[in-house]
Amino acid sequence: MIQQLQVKEGKLQYNMEKKKGIVQEFFKELYKQEEVTDEKINHYLKGETMSVLMEEERVMLNRDITLEELRKAIKKPKKTIKCQEQTDYRGTSIKVYEKQLI
Repeated sequence: MIQQLQVKEGKLQYNMEKKKGIVQEFFKELYKQEEVTDEKINHYLKGETMSVLMEEERVMLNRDITLEELRKAIKKPKKTIKCQEQTDYRGTSIKVYEKQLI
């Protein structure tokens, strides 16, 4: 159970009803629909430089992953995501089940 939540002003809330309200407001803001106009899309796209893939790059990206590439990825993960109450699943569980995965 979450013991406390912080409101926008920085104050900590411990009351269950207030914490519930904080969470509801957070997700309401997170998922609110913003009207995206063609003008906004075009403005964004003008600021981005999107390169066109060469044929050999496209072929490389679409080819099957080899067992050797998979083994390397399992043995040496480049980045892991950790939470306070969660273990490093990519670094531990995948290595434990390596034989079953490959």
